[in-house]
Amino acid sequence: MHYKMYDQPMLCPLNPGSICPLTLDHSRFVREDSISKESLSDGSVHMNQMPENINRMMRTIDKDLTGYYTQLQGYGIQRSIAQWLFISVITYVLRNAGNYSGTNEQKSAKMLADLKKDNMMIFNMMKGYGIPQNVIDNALLAIIILVLNSLNIPGPGPGPGPRPGKPY
Repeated sequence: MHYKMYDQPMLCPLNPGSICPLTLDHSRFVREDSISKESLSDGSVHMNQMPENINRMMRTIDKDLTGYYTQLQGYGIQRSIAQWLFISVITYVLRNAGNYSGTNEQKSAKMLADLKKDNMMIFNMMKGYGIPQNVIDNALLAIIILVLNSLNIPGPGPGPGPRPGKPY
């Protein structure tokens, strides 16, 4: 299932300098299983891989974080709007993951703080529905962590051991 909503690309309402991921023609992009681990090892995702990564993340959210849809619908947010919110957060994380260091928990806290500054519209819209700040933070933090965990590529093994004849 792809989350394409429009026939032609259009500018993203959250970031007018880029194309909205919902408007991309997924047939033009690389298949998900062809993404190499090397391309993800630096925490960044190439633009031609982003739609497939967004689709993969949305499938995971649909399966593992479905409670957030229910919770947001309880505040009056339609599922399609919740999907737009989630896709916006996923896109932000995919574009910016390489700019952060530390554990995924540390990165996610920093990313959430920066997301609040960079995309205030998401938070203002959710607050407009009467959603408490802690519910907003918990939902978006769970999505950020999910995306960061999906990008985690195991690092190299332990360094070389002691050399023969050398003390530890």
